[in-house]
Amino acid sequence: MPASNYAEMAAEISDQFDDAGADLMHSEREIAELLATLIDDYQVQRDEAKSSVQHRLLEDTNLDATTFFGGSNTTLDAGDLSGADVWGGMEVQVLQLWDVDHDAIAQKGLIGDETGTTMFTAFTSSDLPRLEEGASYRLTNVVTDEYDGEYSVKLNSKTGIEPLSEGVAVEDASTTLEGALVAIQSPSGLIKRCPEDDCSRVVGSGSCPDHGDVAGEFDMRLKAVLDDGEDAHRVLFDQAATEAVTGISMSEAKQQAMDALDTSVVEDRMRDLLEGRYYRVEGRQTGSWYLVDGADKFHKDTDVDALQAEASSLANQLGDEIADAAA
Repeated sequence: MPASNYAEMAAEISDQFDDAGADLMHSEREIAELLATLIDDYQVQRDEAKSSVQHRLLEDTNLDATTFFGGSNTTLDAGDLSGADVWGGMEVQVLQLWDVDHDAIAQKGLIGDETGTTMFTAFTSSDLPRLEEGASYRLTNVVTDEYDGEYSVKLNSKTGIEPLSEGVAVEDASTTLEGALVAIQSPSGLIKRCPEDDCSRVVGSGSCPDHGDVAGEFDMRLKAVLDDGEDAHRVLFDQAATEAVTGISMSEAKQQAMDALDTSVVEDRMRDLLEGRYYRVEGRQTGSWYLVDGADKFHKDTDVDALQAEASSLANQLGDEIADAAA
C-alpha cells in the first residue's frame, strides 16, 4: 500500500506535535512513509505503528513524553492494566528480579500490589536507581506496554522512584501447580530480542515489529501448556528457569544452534526433554500467563500417546483463540 494512503494518519500525528508546540524535523510525507513501512512491510497493527512513530518523533523534540501523551496523574493498578501508552503512577512491591542478558535492559522483573501483579522493564539508557527485590516503591511517570495481549509497565528517564517505609501488600502470592507439560509452544528455546533502547520484543526473521531490521540479542525462554487434570495453564519460563528445568545453558544452546545452523533445534530438544513429563512448578499468575520461578520433575503413571494427542488438541485450541482475538 503506498505511503499516500497513510496521509490522513500522518497529518493527525503532525497536528498533534504542532498543537504541543514542537518543530518537527519530518514532513507529513516522511511520517506517512514510516507508517507504511511498519504496517505494510512488517505487519504491525495500525494503533501500534502510530504509537511507535509518535515515540520516534518525540525523541527528536524537547517535549516531555508524559505531557505529550497525558495521564501522568493516573493511578495504575498492577493487576488491572488495560491499555498501552498509558502514563501514570503506582505503589508496588518488587516480587522478583530476573537475570537479564540484554545490554539495553537494566532490570526486568515482577511487581505487584493488592490488585495483582505485572512485569516491569527498566532500560539502561534511562539511568535509573536500581530496584531491590522485596522492597516497596512509589513509581511516577511509568508507561504501560502491550505485547501478545499482555500488559506490562516500562520505567523511563522521566520515571520517579521513591522507596516506601511501609511495604505494599500483594494480593497475588506465589502458588504451586502440578501437572503434565503437554505442549511446548513456539517460539521457545533460543530466541533473539531487539537491542534498541526501550525495547525487548522478540525478533522474528531478523525484524523487530517496532524497529525493523535488527541484529537481535540472544535470550532463552520456554512457553508451554501445563495440564493439571482440570485446567490447562499457559506457563512461561524466563532464561534462568528455562536453563534450570532443561539443563541446557545459554552457551550450550548457542553451540547447538551453531552446529545445526538453525536455532529451532534448541526448541526441538526442549520438546523432547519436557513434553509429556510431569512437573511441579512454583510462580505467580500474571494476566493469562503463569510466570514460573522454579520447577521440579515428579513421576506419575501416564499414557504418553494420550498426552501427545491432548497436546495437539490444546495447541490447536490455543491457535484458534489467538486467531479469534486477532480478528
